[in-house]
Amino acid sequence: MFKKKDNGRDKFQILIATVRGKLVNVKQMHEYAARALIRAIESGKKVDIRSKVMSEYKLKQQLDAMNLIAENGRELLKCYADLWTDHPSESLQNQYIEIFSYREMVNMPQVVEHWNNFPIKGASQELKEYEELLDDDEIAEYLNDFASVNKINDKGKEYLRILYPCGNVLDMIPTGTPMYPPPPN
Repeated sequence: MFKKKDNGRDKFQILIATVRGKLVNVKQMHEYAARALIRAIESGKKVDIRSKVMSEYKLKQQLDAMNLIAENGRELLKCYADLWTDHPSESLQNQYIEIFSYREMVNMPQVVEHWNNFPIKGASQELKEYEELLDDDEIAEYLNDFASVNKINDKGKEYLRILYPCGNVLDMIPTGTPMYPPPPN
């Protein structure tokens, strides 16, 4: 997916752009379901309202969960402060948090469940693209690049080793929120 010549920062920008794009897509899907329900009611045709309402409700749940993840990301700033150099960059910390939020977002079971149970035009392709982006080795590789480029300190690297002993820093990140406690003392 990424060219080898890309450094950690370039890869990071690509995935962050992807995160934002996916959030927009979910909002659009939410609006699509609401419009479909309104059209069905206005047409006077016999329609399974419960099914359409549940479809719209599930999309709203997804959006709410993603917003909650973004809020939790701000809390992570405090929890992971020791991952950084003596003069941490809030911008870099925000980027680091955003990729963890990305991991949480694309693993939400209700997203996959919804797309399987309530097909919407284009959703199958979206899900396929998600799965392609979920290559743990690929993401772990650029996270390591990012850590090197931005000089995460030795203490931070040790935290990562303790938290994720399998070597792949993403292997043990739990799905769902919250995304902490902070690293061990």
